[in-house]
Amino acid sequence: GKHVVWRSTASGANEVWLARADGREGRQLTFMNGPVTGSGHWSPDGANIVFESHPNGNGDLFVIPAAGGAARTLT
Repeated sequence: GKHVVWRSTASGANEVWLARADGREGRQLTFMNGPVTGSGHWSPDGANIVFESHPNGNGDLFVIPAAGGAARTLT
């Protein structure tokens, strides 16, 4: 792939980040601001990233466009 996705605390909280496969142009995709957020996983078409987070104390699945935008709750 041309991009990688991972979880990082570089912003001060667990968030999902995306960068080119060579590590350049890293950018924060999620802005959950505090709850435990898991690493992202690519959708089969590469257009979206699915991740787990606990914004209300319960684990929920979310999807966010790989191009960026608002996260949408799946569960």
